[in-house]
Amino acid sequence: QDVNELVVTLLDVPRLSPRQLRVLMLCAELIYDFFHADGDGLSERALRSPEFAELERLAALYERPTEELIKEYFAEEARYHERMSAGGDRGLGTLTVAVRIEPRHALLE
Repeated sequence: QDVNELVVTLLDVPRLSPRQLRVLMLCAELIYDFFHADGDGLSERALRSPEFAELERLAALYERPTEELIKEYFAEEARYHERMSAGGDRGLGTLTVAVRIEPRHALLE
């Protein structure tokens, strides 16, 4: 998942206070510890699901300064565009065309 999608995800989620974030992560770790049961319960692989990894990643992003996230976003955008242009894949992108017609030069018949 790239930075663009994470930024959109963060914008869709109501802002948590630092205390709420700590409580959320503590609850996630407690649930993990309970079901893992020191190796006698569910496997670590089963518990470290993509959703759990996403929660950890979002929590890490939550604690970073906004300016840092903005810089990372634009750096990721630049890397993406470099990869697209270096790969020779010219089929992706947007083209905007503006046409101006002046009546005195138009051929009317």
